[in-house]
Amino acid sequence: AASDKKSADAAFEPAAEPEPEPEPPLAAKNDAVFEDFKQKLTAGIPVIKHCSDKQGRKRLLFVDSSFSKVGVCEQGKNSKHPMLPLDSVNEVRKATDLDPATTGGSPMCGTKTLRDSMHVSKKNHAFSLIFSGTAKATLDFECATEAECATLVGCFRMLLSL
Repeated sequence: AASDKKSADAAFEPAAEPEPEPEPPLAAKNDAVFEDFKQKLTAGIPVIKHCSDKQGRKRLLFVDSSFSKVGVCEQGKNSKHPMLPLDSVNEVRKATDLDPATTGGSPMCGTKTLRDSMHVSKKNHAFSLIFSGTAKATLDFECATEAECATLVGCFRMLLSL
């Protein structure tokens, strides 16, 4: 009877776990993520674009084929605004990063547009492209998830460092 019990118990033991595949090196993973980002960016990445009129609008964030200009448009429509040169982006700022323009009494984060337009609960989902020059333009975006935002911020920083 003891041997019957032993064989019955063996039937309920989990099978040995196969050895997990070794993870690729971090650099290879980052390269794959960056290549995926570039491919998606040329097709258009869905975001909410926050505007100076304190409204957020669903838009596609995209670049031209040479990765020299960035723009936004409504899905299925041409952009109403000219594309902006990527080489004039001097900062990719998360909504949680300090805004140097508010160095007075109470420093604030993000950009004025994000602070005016977006609910603070979405702060980890948002970032801005800050352009240099006389216009001091910003493109302010909210992503669907915190992870997507982190990926876009990291990839834009990598793209601008090339």
